[in-house]
Amino acid sequence: MATVLIEVFTSPTCPHCPAAVKATKGLFEKHNELKKDVAWKEVNTGTPAGSGKARTYGISSVPTIIITNLKTNERFGVGGAPGDKKYVDMIYKALGKSPEKDGGKEVKKEHSENKSNSEGGLIDKFANLFR
Repeated sequence: MATVLIEVFTSPTCPHCPAAVKATKGLFEKHNELKKDVAWKEVNTGTPAGSGKARTYGISSVPTIIITNLKTNERFGVGGAPGDKKYVDMIYKALGKSPEKDGGKEVKKEHSENKSNSEGGLIDKFANLFR
């Protein structure tokens, strides 16, 4: 069972969304070790369910990628299609591990004061996380 879920929020009319989906698919091709702990899905904001989920997270533009640790409910978000290194770093942070080049060892996680991400804009809360 996956520990981390990646949700790629897209829209049928978005010209940049296919790049975010392609980056996510490519990530799993390049980093096979992630497949056992990470699942992903595309969330189409052109559907009622997709637009509702986007509103819940405070997403106002696409593509947007949300990475959730399913055990702790800790979430990270990024707009657009991140580069491979940034994407991998975000996933390993969500897993509580360092990247495989460092042996994939567990790292001590800092606890966030704000565990609830249902209010306000999730992207706003994490906009500076990886800058």
